[in-house]
Amino acid sequence: MPSNVVTIGKQVTLLCEGPLDAQEYHFYKEGKPHSQVPTAHEDTEKKDKIFISSIKSNDAGQYQCYFKSRAGTSEHSDTLELVVTGFYIKPTLFALPNPIVALGGYVTLLCISHEGYNRFILIKDKQFSSSMDSQYVYDGLSPARFEVGPITFRERWSFRCYGYHTSKPQVWSEGSDILELLVSGFYYKPTLSALPIPVVTLGGSVTLSCTSKQRYDRFILIRYKQFSSSMNSKYVYTGQSPAMFQVGPVTLSERWSFRCYGYYSGEPHVLSKGSDILELLVSGEQAPGLNDIEHEAGFSRRC
Repeated sequence: MPSNVVTIGKQVTLLCEGPLDAQEYHFYKEGKPHSQVPTAHEDTEKKDKIFISSIKSNDAGQYQCYFKSRAGTSEHSDTLELVVTGFYIKPTLFALPNPIVALGGYVTLLCISHEGYNRFILIKDKQFSSSMDSQYVYDGLSPARFEVGPITFRERWSFRCYGYHTSKPQVWSEGSDILELLVSGFYYKPTLSALPIPVVTLGGSVTLSCTSKQRYDRFILIRYKQFSSSMNSKYVYTGQSPAMFQVGPVTLSERWSFRCYGYYSGEPHVLSKGSDILELLVSGEQAPGLNDIEHEAGFSRRC
């Protein structure tokens, strides 16, 4: 998080630095009217400071300082905007359709909350990314959309968003959970298969096997554009790396399509190309008289 963004209740120190001949310092917090803030003098004559032991929402705001010397009074410093977070309920941050993004591609991040914020801030890797008005929708949520990209391998793409009200622009909500984007396309794609076949009885379960000749030690399974699971791979004598995912119980109310990715635990944000999509077929109850040979071949009557 940027150094000027502080969680409520934490300690913070503001420093005003000047030349060796500075004789006194003054801090001001912007208000109506501007108010001078008492300082705690440092041992060195080059700077002075404000020390806030437990920051509160009313400590948020814009601060400036200046110094006096034998030559006169200096100009005011640039404005420091002190932001206090944690005062409101945290929003939720999503990636659409999921946080796996192809190398060089773009993704939309959605920050939403039931609190009706009219501003949202997105922070990437401890730096500001963007801010925008929220767009209210009929269900009362306050979604803010941020376009992120192009995605590269050279940096981590982790984000957190905050909501706030324009009447108090330096008082933010608690931060959302961190969302980390995963960059795909750097390694060879694995193969995804259903064991024994991709036809599953209604209400049943099936094992999906993700394998690769490249020795990945982690795999991720995506179900219909959403995360399903991740796990260690289990190496076998052929040199392939199978990861087994148990899927089910299978229903008719949704699609059961999957894709898997391989990666290395030392680089958890860099994924292989995605496997071909595997779609499960859901069968109903077997009709009377269906023989064992037909059943073992995977044929059944579809619902």
